[in-house]
Amino acid sequence: MKSNKNNPALLIVAVALLVIAGLLFWRYAASAREGFRPAKPVEQSYEEQVQAIMNNPNMPPQAKEAAIAQIRARFQTAPMQAPPANQK
Repeated sequence: MKSNKNNPALLIVAVALLVIAGLLFWRYAASAREGFRPAKPVEQSYEEQVQAIMNNPNMPPQAKEAAIAQIRARFQTAPMQAPPANQK
């Protein structure tokens, strides 16, 4: 029988597992320190979305009309927001 007393492979595996566990704990602790930051959705204005659809040459006219109708419906049902303040 072999003796596991001086097996360097087991020592390397144990050290590697400790390093991986330490890195995972460090990342968890770092993200917990940052706190919760809500994601900001990148929302284009109605005009920008309509222009992007109208300028798409790969979209047939019927699909453009349907997409614009969906955007119009979404913007009409969305809650009204205050207009952005002009920063001069």
